[in-house]
Amino acid sequence: PADSRYRFEPRTEKSISRKLQGQVALITGGGRGIGAAAAELLARAGASVVLTARGEEEIDAVAKRIRKAGGKAIAVTCD
Repeated sequence: PADSRYRFEPRTEKSISRKLQGQVALITGGGRGIGAAAAELLARAGASVVLTARGEEEIDAVAKRIRKAGGKAIAVTCD
């Protein structure tokens, strides 16, 4: 039999959200691509999200989508 210490148990979004409630995720490059996708996923899982990037319009748009979906997000422009 396989060693139970190494058993893989897939995590569901629900199990992840319990761990992320009350946590803050700081996402660099959050205005598009992988950064925006990660921000939206973490927000759905219960984290509050801080989006950072040089492009103010892009991170504002992502933050707005997250808030519209019921999440918490702010956009901070930085370089």
